[in-house]
Amino acid sequence: MAENKKVEKIVEAGERRVEKARAAVGDKIDTAKEKLNEASQAAGKKLQEVKGQAGEATQAARDKAAEGLKQGYERVSKDLDSLSGDVNAYVRDNPGRSVLIAAGVGFVLGMLIRRDR
Repeated sequence: MAENKKVEKIVEAGERRVEKARAAVGDKIDTAKEKLNEASQAAGKKLQEVKGQAGEATQAARDKAAEGLKQGYERVSKDLDSLSGDVNAYVRDNPGRSVLIAAGVGFVLGMLIRRDR
């Protein structure tokens, strides 16, 4: 009987140790869950920040590209207006030559078109 009591005491001590270990593991798991949740929230906030910055950078790039296109269009438009004025002045100053040049260009284009057929 004395031996049975020793065994019971040993079993009870083992059970207490197991319960303490379970409680300690449970606490560690809860702490890990909290830290994981905090890290997840921090990552979400950082993602929103980066998303906002990317949106701002994209909009700035769009605005810059639109401004560049507008400036390019204006420059080309001015150049074409200037060229048109120069051509008109040349035709007024040299009507005979202008007709011969136009006829030559028309002849060459006609030959190119006819050659393709």
